[in-house]
Amino acid sequence: MKRITGIMASGLVLALASGPASAGSPVGEFSANMTATSDYVWRGVSQTMEDPAIQGGIDWSHDSGLYAGVWASNVDFGDAADIEMDLYGGFTGEAGGFSYDIGYIYYSYPDDQNGINFSEVYTSVGRDFGIASVTAGLAYGFGYAGGVGKSWYPTLDIEVPLGNTGLSAAGHIGYYSFTNDSDYTEWSLGLTMPFKGLDLSLSWHDTDISGDDQADSRLVFAISRSLDSASRDDKTGGMFPGEFSASLDLTSDYVWRGVSQTMEGPAIQASLDWSHDSGLYVGLWATNVDFGRPGEKASLEIDYYGGYSGEINGIGYDIGYNYYSYPSDQSNSNFGEFYASLSHDIGPASATVGVYWGNNNPGGVGDSWYPYLDIEAPIPLNGPVGLSVAGHIARYSFNNSADYTEWSLGVTASVFSIDMTVAWHDTDLSRADLGGNNDVANGRVVFTLGTGF
Repeated sequence: MKRITGIMASGLVLALASGPASAGSPVGEFSANMTATSDYVWRGVSQTMEDPAIQGGIDWSHDSGLYAGVWASNVDFGDAADIEMDLYGGFTGEAGGFSYDIGYIYYSYPDDQNGINFSEVYTSVGRDFGIASVTAGLAYGFGYAGGVGKSWYPTLDIEVPLGNTGLSAAGHIGYYSFTNDSDYTEWSLGLTMPFKGLDLSLSWHDTDISGDDQADSRLVFAISRSLDSASRDDKTGGMFPGEFSASLDLTSDYVWRGVSQTMEGPAIQASLDWSHDSGLYVGLWATNVDFGRPGEKASLEIDYYGGYSGEINGIGYDIGYNYYSYPSDQSNSNFGEFYASLSHDIGPASATVGVYWGNNNPGGVGDSWYPYLDIEAPIPLNGPVGLSVAGHIARYSFNNSADYTEWSLGVTASVFSIDMTVAWHDTDLSRADLGGNNDVANGRVVFTLGTGF
């Protein structure tokens, strides 16, 4: 969980923040953070069996110091749990040159059947001494799963700017103690460099736990993005062309081409893109997955893509290639597709027609075609809320498997840089087409919170 000072979920970090509702707004402001990590390390121990994770959160804060938020990550404990969702709230401020934070967090695992949900209260005090900033924190757990009892977790974090280089070094140490289990100490050291609105970090993590591969030492590379870093006028990356952007979505169900990829469970999804004025772009997009297959180890999907986009005579075009990968999967589910699309504003609506072509898809289905049509139209409203409706229909066809049609209809409200979407998804797939289980492809309502930066 990224909010608590001194409690480090380490890895390849991408942080973003959306703009405020308005300066000094009585309703507060929203922000978001996102993380793509090579290993979700929490208090020194991997939460993903040393595999990558995608993480992110959406926060609300008020000038009074009150805040609340939700944060999520894929996880892999070797059991049914494949997503963690944390709810938290608290109060933060400054007094006498010291910053402080106090709050409550609830850690939940929606698809787990073993009752591992738990909660903590936390507090921290920090001070910037110029040459270094120091933060001391403490979290108290009311009762952790597995019979370990109540817990205490004191921490100390130090960050040191390295002159005018923009570089900074950070150190962290924490001691995790339980009433009914072995205590342990964990620590980390890191270096951060700003680069073209991003922060590039390299950190080393270790614990004094012996005989556990999930708690041994490791190096972690990090890329972060925040409102501060994006607006920073740093001197690095000045000769590097193009620009970076990011997105974050929290959704009640990852539906891809009409079929749930998370066994109807929630998902955290995020992307990082680089684009150039010429029209060239590359990026990556990631989400947690759960295919529900016996022995299936895939818990994360990472897509890598690149292409070229532009506009001719008012018609937009996009052509590229997307590679779908599942890093922890052992059944060779990876595959790639070429894609192309054309788009045009038609009066009050915009329409996009496109096609994907896949070569030798996994599972013996052979080559595939996926033509689709998307239509989106804004609904004129006065005030801070933007409203739009969107419709989608597509046909997924294979050389060696049953073809099917899928469609969706959704409404999106945009408030204070946060997009809130309610969408209906359905297909014409039958129970026989899905081996007796069409629950993952039947009609459903999906709720999504998203933002971009």
